[in-house]
Amino acid sequence: MQPSFFQKIGPAVHSAALLTAVFLAGLIPYAEETPLFKNWLKATFTHHWLGKGALALLVFFFLSIIFSALWRNKKWEPRAIGRLVAAETLLVGLSALTLLGYFFQHAFL
Repeated sequence: MQPSFFQKIGPAVHSAALLTAVFLAGLIPYAEETPLFKNWLKATFTHHWLGKGALALLVFFFLSIIFSALWRNKKWEPRAIGRLVAAETLLVGLSALTLLGYFFQHAFL
């Protein structure tokens, strides 16, 4: 049976989401602590949060395309997809904790 479109791109999209979350976990503190970069985001996107969102969308979009192209003929086993989803969940959670820690430190210390 031929895999559906979503079965083909699913692992690529999961991988792109995983790496985009890690990218944002680094980008947000970097932008907050680097006035030159934050000012560039403001000047380019009218607000630094919009700039971070736009960069994250670009990273997600391009990584999805790259991974889809790299893995277009790969047959994914359910177990491998499960591990990928588990890794995504873990890294997205760690990225969120990183950001919470940064903002907690920034606001209260």
